Amino acid sequence: MKRSFLAVIVVLVAVWTFQYTEYLTTIYFGKPLLTGSIAFALTMIGVLFQSKKGQAFFPRVAERQAWIRYLPAVAAIALLLLLPAQRMEEPPVGPGDSLHLVEFIPVFSELYGYLTTPDELLELFVRSKLFLLLQPVTEARNAIGLYSYFAGLVHLAAVIFFLKNRQDWMSGWLILFFTPVMALYAGYVESYSMARALIFTTIVSGWTAINQRASRARNLWVVAAAATAAIAVLHHLLAGLMLPALIYLIWQISNRESKTFLRLSLVAGLTGICIISAVYLGFLFSSHSGLVFAESHVGTDGMMPAGKLLSPRNLSKMAGLLFATPTFLILLFSNPTEKIQDKQDASIRRFLWISTVPFLLHAFLWNAAIGMPADWDLFTFFAVPLSLLVYHNLSQIHIHRILKAVLLPLLTALPGILWLCWLNETTPATLKNRQYIAYIETSVIPVLKEDRLLAQLPMKRQKMYLRLRLFEEKARFRLRQMPVSQDRQKAEQDLSKGMQTFHSGLLESDAIFEARIAETQKYLFPVYQFLQAQNSE
Repeated sequence: MKRSFLAVIVVLVAVWTFQYTEYLTTIYFGKPLLTGSIAFALTMIGVLFQSKKGQAFFPRVAERQAWIRYLPAVAAIALLLLLPAQRMEEPPVGPGDSLHLVEFIPVFSELYGYLTTPDELLELFVRSKLFLLLQPVTEARNAIGLYSYFAGLVHLAAVIFFLKNRQDWMSGWLILFFTPVMALYAGYVESYSMARALIFTTIVSGWTAINQRASRARNLWVVAAAATAAIAVLHHLLAGLMLPALIYLIWQISNRESKTFLRLSLVAGLTGICIISAVYLGFLFSSHSGLVFAESHVGTDGMMPAGKLLSPRNLSKMAGLLFATPTFLILLFSNPTEKIQDKQDASIRRFLWISTVPFLLHAFLWNAAIGMPADWDLFTFFAVPLSLLVYHNLSQIHIHRILKAVLLPLLTALPGILWLCWLNETTPATLKNRQYIAYIETSVIPVLKEDRLLAQLPMKRQKMYLRLRLFEEKARFRLRQMPVSQDRQKAEQDLSKGMQTFHSGLLESDAIFEARIAETQKYLFPVYQFLQAQNSE
């Protein structure tokens, strides 16, 4: 009765969510023939595996032929290679800030050797170096997106290790990899791929540590988890939300003894701090330290006002994020509050919940700066620990095996493949943006390399100069493609006045420069709003 009531609630919430989130409707039902064909194929495969003949044949073959267990990894790699993320559009439609990065990484890499920020230190740095290395042989978007494939291999390796001795390895593959999150490993340009893979590896290390008996090896797994989490933080600061889970992990491994806890915390903490400090200090003492530390998203973005937390916009954002990763629905078939007799299992479940909740709170409390669906990649970090929590609760699901075999792929692989297909589309806007990126590389970067004014400016003003110069280039490029109208002419006039005002203050004192920036914004912000409105249409 309780589950039937929950099912009704889920259906009602789903209907409401899909009314508010048009992007989900487009991704899941925009091409009904594609959705139906994939759903039918997955259903048939699930029924085949769980039929009497399948139950008698496949497990026996898997026992004799160990390589069978690696077939899901091969299928995953094939999917990622065949359906790379090609879509490149302006927010809020496109995949995160991908277009922004494909525009900025080449410019900053050519001028300074790399682009990076304190929030995404290693991720942007590595992608910049890959661009410089591969620039002669491939397009910028392919070179920059290559690092996401490396992240995918890290995630795949962690899944293989985690499932190597487990009986329900097929279910594990569906839940732990074949979900919409795998799209971040398909040549995805945004800076969240490696951080996700390393968060997954951190949690797997913690799970492994809890499952082991007290020993030196067990403590080493804890230190390994702390080291992996530190490297994840260097790729994206959001990985720091793993800290409460790591503290709980050490407390459990220490058998809740204060002295042991403090000793192990000191070792794990110093390991993480040394890794983070070494990398940050390396950047701090580099010749372009101002390029790195002058800007942070922590200071520019922020929490949503308290009065808007329960607004339809924020609630639909959260519901959309959950249905974008619908694996969570599997939890409805289990009892998350059911008492587990096995202490290790109980500890693992608490560890997974503590890993998941901070990321869920971040998604709920943080403002979607560039809008949905563009911000889906930032706000679905919770899907990584949640997938392990769902897998852990599989043993509590008491439904017919055929029904389970049908539901599981429909809640994991189906949306995962549909997200890959959506991101793989080469839309008219994508083609125009590729033309713009080619224009930046061939016409703008050579001019900037010879720009004598740029060399006269302090680093903070150099960054501001480059950002506004690129905004001007993009705005003029897009305005030229629009039909002549009064709105277009006004936007062109405001753009010219704004850039003239900005240039007039570049070599002035700080007080005058800041005043000119404020005046510049009055002209440029209406241009930005006009372009955003055109993009939404």
